[in-house]
Amino acid sequence: MCTDLTLVNAHPTPHAVPPSRSPADCQPPCQNRGSCSRPHTCVCRSGFQGARCEEVTPEQVYIRDGGALKWVQPGTNPFQKDQARRRPAERQAQDTSRPRSPHTTTTKAPLQAG
Repeated sequence: MCTDLTLVNAHPTPHAVPPSRSPADCQPPCQNRGSCSRPHTCVCRSGFQGARCEEVTPEQVYIRDGGALKWVQPGTNPFQKDQARRRPAERQAQDTSRPRSPHTTTTKAPLQAG
């Protein structure tokens, strides 16, 4: 158990680090509310990475698959098999290359009680 320590969500698992030292220990200073764990070493808050916590961490999504966690590409459906992964521009190019048929509308007449 961590006592007088800060819990930091760092990839791949959270860990405890000592509280921040004086800002002079990390020059240049840590950004985005990162903490200086020892001279010239920043510990970044969740969502940030880089030597000085200057970069936004790409979104990471995990799902439980049986007993393990499985990484999932954001914006995809992990339950759909053999999913095509195309960029929006590729989808648009493919959609415009197919001949379009006119849309037909079907309506149903209400049932008459008789």
